Amino acid sequence: MGIKTLFENKYYRVFLNNDILRLHCLKPGAAVIPITEDKKIILLDIKRDTLNANTIEIVRGFSEDGESPEQTAKRELLEETGYSCERLISLGYVYPDTGLIINKVKLFLGINAYKESDKISYDEGISKLLFKNIEEVYQMAFNGIINDSFTICSLFRAMNYIDFISK
Repeated sequence: MGIKTLFENKYYRVFLNNDILRLHCLKPGAAVIPITEDKKIILLDIKRDTLNANTIEIVRGFSEDGESPEQTAKRELLEETGYSCERLISLGYVYPDTGLIINKVKLFLGINAYKESDKISYDEGISKLLFKNIEEVYQMAFNGIINDSFTICSLFRAMNYIDFISK
């Protein structure tokens, strides 16, 4: 039996380990909840081909070679939304699926996000940016409108910071 590689690209290696399918993410990643100075959380309305549907998510992406998780979060925020942030607060990390994927993604809260350019990554499936009040975003998560695991975990981890920021 043992390990047999089925497919590999610059992002993932798909393999069988004793007849159990696994994915090994070859590039680390980062995700960020950007919150503007006027206390709006920026979300993506993005088309996910794997689901054949749009989902509501925070910004996330793979690291480039030699890039720190903080650099990844800032780069992805700017590339996907045209926004930057004054500072990042670490929210720890998450394993997206411990039973299937070997992957660790660093989570951040982006404080005082501000518009730096008009560029939005429509080519990555982003339909539009959503600017939502903090309470509205949490209700979207509680009511099942937001179902993305990175977003839900990040929102949960950011609760104490966001409560403090929103007062």
